[in-house]
Amino acid sequence: MKKDIILTVAGICIILAAGCAVFLIPYKKAAERNDYEKILIEEYLKQQEASDFNKETNIMEEPDQPLIYEFSDVDSSAYKGEIDSVLVIDKIHLKKAVIRGEYNDYNLDRYYFVTADQISVLGRENYIIYGHCSQTYGHSFNRLEELEVGDEFQLIQESCTYQYAVSSIRRELRENASPYLNTGEDTVQLLSCEKKKVNGYPEKRLIIVTAKRVLKGSN
Repeated sequence: MKKDIILTVAGICIILAAGCAVFLIPYKKAAERNDYEKILIEEYLKQQEASDFNKETNIMEEPDQPLIYEFSDVDSSAYKGEIDSVLVIDKIHLKKAVIRGEYNDYNLDRYYFVTADQISVLGRENYIIYGHCSQTYGHSFNRLEELEVGDEFQLIQESCTYQYAVSSIRRELRENASPYLNTGEDTVQLLSCEKKKVNGYPEKRLIIVTAKRVLKGSN
């Protein structure tokens, strides 16, 4: 009897250990990708600091407490295209490169953020950023749903920092989203899918976070 109990306990421990290993694998991969993308961002920012000293008036201030940012959780580190900007959302500890190029599907499959097109100008026109909603907590746009109207974030491009405040958050089916993606003004839109399909809808809806430019000294 005692032997049977020992074997049962040992079996349970093995099952629990295996379960923990399976659960932690995505986080291990995410940590590896974090390290890679952190290097990419640091190199991008250093290059811009060295080549251009024209600063935006609304420079991002350092937070009172250092934040640990989450980056990508991709199976392959390689991306195609060029880093167009760096998105920083302190509220959800997000700091990620935004890639511009002709390979959006490729980059999105690797959980990078991408620009919706090749021509929109940050700080002048509507600048749309696409990203997948990772199932790994804290990575990619996994926490996008936590943003609220009034929350602020920054985009760093070359040596300029542009600050934006969330003005609206919508959830629309893809077929109904187009009218909300042409603001005609200096805005940034963050787009991703919901993490779960809501009852009553045929598919996951798009989360459309729209933010307007915040200028230093504006009320």
